[in-house]
Amino acid sequence: MKDEFGEKFIVIIVVILGIWVLFLFYNFVKEVYDSLNSYFFDRIPVTRFALRLRKLSLADSAILQQTFPYYNRLTHKQQLFFNHRVIIFLEHYRIHGRNITVTKEMALTISGTYIMLTFGFREFLSKSFQNIIVYPSAYPSSVSDDFHKGEFNPATKSVVFSWEDFILGHKIENDNLNLGIHEFTHVLHFDSKRFQNANARLFKKHFNQILALLTQEEYRQKVEDAALFRAYSKTNEFEFLAVLVEHFFESPVNLKTQLPDLYFAVERLLNYERS
Repeated sequence: MKDEFGEKFIVIIVVILGIWVLFLFYNFVKEVYDSLNSYFFDRIPVTRFALRLRKLSLADSAILQQTFPYYNRLTHKQQLFFNHRVIIFLEHYRIHGRNITVTKEMALTISGTYIMLTFGFREFLSKSFQNIIVYPSAYPSSVSDDFHKGEFNPATKSVVFSWEDFILGHKIENDNLNLGIHEFTHVLHFDSKRFQNANARLFKKHFNQILALLTQEEYRQKVEDAALFRAYSKTNEFEFLAVLVEHFFESPVNLKTQLPDLYFAVERLLNYERS
C-alpha cells in the first residue's frame, strides 16, 4: 500500500514539474517571438482569442454602439473580443461613486475608454491601480485648495474622475479634451517605467523616440508652429504624452497630416491598428 502511494506521489510530482517546465518554455518562446516582432516589425501580434469568450448582454452592447464610434468601426469578431475585455475589466477593478451613483452606462463608458486605449495590448490589465473613483464634478484636492477634474494616484492605486468632465470629453469627439483617455494614458506611461512585458517595452521605446524628437530645436519649433496642443501639454513629458494621445484618438487626420512623426510614434507605442 505504501509503495503504491509512493508511486502515485512521484507521478503527481513529475506531472506538476512537467507542467511547470512547459509553462516556462511557453513564456520563453513568447518572449522571443515578441522580441523578434518588436525588433523587425515594430509590432506585437495580438491574438483575438479567449478560451472562454465572455459575452455582454444585448443592452450593454447597444450602449457601447451608441457611445463609441471606435467600437462601430471594429469587425464583429473584434467587437466580441472588445466586449470580453470590458467584462474582465469590470470584474477586475472596482468603480466607486462619491456623492454620485455609478450606473451601468457610466461603468461601460469608463471601461470602454480603457479597452479602446489598450486594444493593442496583449496584457491589458494594469497592476498600478485597483479602484476608480467618480465624483459628480470637480473635486477638492487632498493636499491643496485646488479642485481637480481627474488624476492617477499610484500611491493609492486609484484613478479619479469628475463625471461631468469625463462625459463631456467623451461626447465631444473632436475637441481633443478627453479626460478618460488622458488619465488612463498616465497609467500606461507609469506601467512602461515599472514593468518589462512586451507592451511596456514597446511603449517605452517609442516614447523615448518622441522625447528624442522634442530635443531637436527644429522639431520643437515645428510643433509650436502646428499649434495643435493646448498649453497644458508643456507642463512635463507625462502631460505632453497624455495630450498627444487625446489628439491621436480625436483628431487623427490632423495630427497625421501636420506631425506624422508623432502620430506614428503613438500608433506604435499603443500597438494600435486603425480600424
